[in-house]
Amino acid sequence: MSSPTIFDLDTAPPITTERLLSTPHSIPGFISKQVAEGRYFFLDADPGQPPGKTTRGLRVVCGGYEACEPGYVVDRKTFRYHSIEHVVRGRGRLVLDGRVHELRPGLTYSYGPRCAHEIRADPADPPRKYFIDFTGRSAAAALRDAVLPCGSARDTPGGGFAEIAELLIRHGARPGPETARTCVALLRALTAILRPVPDETRPAAPDAHARQTYRRCRDLLDAHFLRLMSLEELAELCGLAPAYVCRLFRRFEGDTPYRALLRQRMNHAAAALTHSDRMVKQVAHELGYADAYQFSRAFKRVHGVSPSAFKARRAAGASR
Repeated sequence: MSSPTIFDLDTAPPITTERLLSTPHSIPGFISKQVAEGRYFFLDADPGQPPGKTTRGLRVVCGGYEACEPGYVVDRKTFRYHSIEHVVRGRGRLVLDGRVHELRPGLTYSYGPRCAHEIRADPADPPRKYFIDFTGRSAAAALRDAVLPCGSARDTPGGGFAEIAELLIRHGARPGPETARTCVALLRALTAILRPVPDETRPAAPDAHARQTYRRCRDLLDAHFLRLMSLEELAELCGLAPAYVCRLFRRFEGDTPYRALLRQRMNHAAAALTHSDRMVKQVAHELGYADAYQFSRAFKRVHGVSPSAFKARRAAGASR
């Protein structure tokens, strides 16, 4: 089995269109160049399979996280693989086989072979999203098991999706004999958490006010995450009780507000360490940490490595 091809934007300098075009063997042509930042992994789609044959079972092809540029547009009549995408921030317009959907935080959607799809960013608030591409004879069945058949879209809890997608990115970027199998196991876990619980399959009473309150809290978190350090500070900013903020995030994002805040802060830290010459202690100070050790522990909880190791890995990637 050949090793996966790795391309991780968090461990490399900023990627320009010219560099993407200069590495055609590393970057598949279907990966959009209209991204401000992103992290990807790529695996062999059908190792050892003759051309035109489809692998048995299920196989992950690639995946990643993308912060779309304001002009981001994807318009395809079909796609070779099955795909699941999940929006964590931003807005836009989504068309799946002629059906129009609002691209918004919490929306999860699927497309694949013979499914025309258009994804268009809102220039004022371009989306940030995860995506997983996969293939195999049971790929369509995996989407049906998730109650997300090809060409459909619905709101889903966001925290669980983001956590499993981050694990896929991390394990997909580790070449080894078990990489493909691990990624398939994570994909199956992802489809399992997407499956609605019984209460979610019943018609729910409209609760527009609660959703609007959650979106206001999420917008405040996104706007002020650099200075926010705790759930209590977020709740005070929102003018709500901490327990109620927790219920809102668990209901509409599938995660706690503190973990959402921590991911936002540590993703900012990773970008600062990747795309600038700032030292770890400078980034820690920017995020309000008086103790660099406390910052290092928080960073490792999200990214799996210390900020010093992360910065060293980034420097090694830049020198290649």
